[in-house]
Amino acid sequence: MLEAEADRFVLKEDGMRDFFDFCRDHMDAAGVSFRMDKEEWSPIAAAADILDSQWIDEVIANGLVTCHAQLILTGDEEVFAYEC
Repeated sequence: MLEAEADRFVLKEDGMRDFFDFCRDHMDAAGVSFRMDKEEWSPIAAAADILDSQWIDEVIANGLVTCHAQLILTGDEEVFAYEC
């Protein structure tokens, strides 16, 4: 989804990768800035780090991580700590 506003447009997160690629391939990206929500404006090149870390969103959203916990016991079999 794309919304135009004066000298900017609002783009949903799932379209950011395509927009970033378009800027890199077809524009002088030095003149393009972005921000997320109400944060400070950053050069579009800084979006690369954000896009590279988005894989974790998929892992979390799809429940691809399973945590296991076990007790750590003392020699007297008392709980000393927990390990995950």
